[in-house]
Amino acid sequence: MALSCSDQQEIKAKSGDDVTLPCQSPRDETITVLEWSRPDLKTDDYVFFFRDDLQYESYQLPSFHGRVQLRDPEMKDGDVSVILKNVTINDTGTYRCRVSVNSTELMNTIYLTVSDSDQQEIKAKSGDDVTLPCQSPRDETITVLEWSRPDLKTDDYVFFFRDDLQYESYQLPSFHGRVQLRDPEMKDGDVSVILKNITINDTGTYKCRVSVNSTELMNTIYLTVSDSGHTAGNTWTEGHKDGGKMGRYTGVMKNQRRYLVLRRKTSSVQTALEHPSIKYTTDCHSDCSCAYNVQILY
Repeated sequence: MALSCSDQQEIKAKSGDDVTLPCQSPRDETITVLEWSRPDLKTDDYVFFFRDDLQYESYQLPSFHGRVQLRDPEMKDGDVSVILKNVTINDTGTYRCRVSVNSTELMNTIYLTVSDSDQQEIKAKSGDDVTLPCQSPRDETITVLEWSRPDLKTDDYVFFFRDDLQYESYQLPSFHGRVQLRDPEMKDGDVSVILKNITINDTGTYKCRVSVNSTELMNTIYLTVSDSGHTAGNTWTEGHKDGGKMGRYTGVMKNQRRYLVLRRKTSSVQTALEHPSIKYTTDCHSDCSCAYNVQILY
């Protein structure tokens, strides 16, 4: 039997899409067997199986039941493409089309990459524990998992995992001891993390990047954290110790604590709030973002 192979194609799609996986058989030939398989899953079952004018759903992988159909049920002009409906990131992988016509076999290979459809938005209150969801394909070995904050323009991470080890030394200091995997075993590809005891400083963009085999998957989330306390009636003036004012802020009370974030064009860490009954600490970062933890003493 002669075998003819074509180069691997690459197709990219968003979760929720219906995707056509193309494959072409010679025109005006009788197709005796058509197999669509997932060789990367190392299973004897199929994505789609057709033989002697019949489709065999019992030969299908369970995850593809009811989701795969021929683009042209009559396979006119040798069109043996299939449509895969409502794809998810678990459908990422290698698809092989094998067609038997007379004494010839034709093979075509496609690599499908499915990414999350849009940036997710999550809203939470300060003090909450928040789950940042991310999903890797099931039954794949995860070599690297990175959770980062691209908006902070830093090389450090929110969470970093490689070769079965978590590297806290790669973390941004503000996330030390506050991030953990939702499932430490990452079963079924769950690479979500839980961010504990969030504050308004945790507001921003979070990117999940997963490396499995030779593929990278990415998911982006925007987290908005609002203060859960009540607005105080006072307006506080911030300034240098020499009295130079930096701006005004109307604070928000929570358990007799005030949380403020100020971005400004100075690297000075020495600041003072112009009020005699304030105890405060200041944390300024290299990007000139300063966070104040202010305690009312009365």
